[in-house]
Amino acid sequence: MAAFLKRARWVALVAGGKHDSRTSAQGRVGHTGMSSVAEIYFVTRDLWHLHASDPGDTMMYSLDITLGIFLLIAVRNPSAHRSLIAYAAWSSFAHTVVMSALAFGPSYVNDRAGYWGGSAVLVVIGVALLALSPTKASRESASATAS
Repeated sequence: MAAFLKRARWVALVAGGKHDSRTSAQGRVGHTGMSSVAEIYFVTRDLWHLHASDPGDTMMYSLDITLGIFLLIAVRNPSAHRSLIAYAAWSSFAHTVVMSALAFGPSYVNDRAGYWGGSAVLVVIGVALLALSPTKASRESASATAS
């Protein structure tokens, strides 16, 4: 996370501006979007070979890929897409609750560490998206995006 924030500051400075919360929000949303879109590899692999390890995983990846594409669109103006960013964060929390609950079940004893590790990653993503999400758009920026 520290390396990501350092990179976001560097990109802001190279672009001629100073580091601000908008740059952080754009970086976090872009990173999450790219990570989600990268899951297309797993979907393509499973569909190409027609032996999905778990059809439920393949279907979930397709939802994440779609969300990732829309998050990449939101990078241009995070303030205008606050509800999408909030959805991405809160859906991460919801997924965490379900994964953690499943980890307690007797059927998933061997997978507990993976479920809890995945839950921790999703909590970090959700917290980062909420912490760096932009404040409500001001009237000037809202009118600029409407034009």
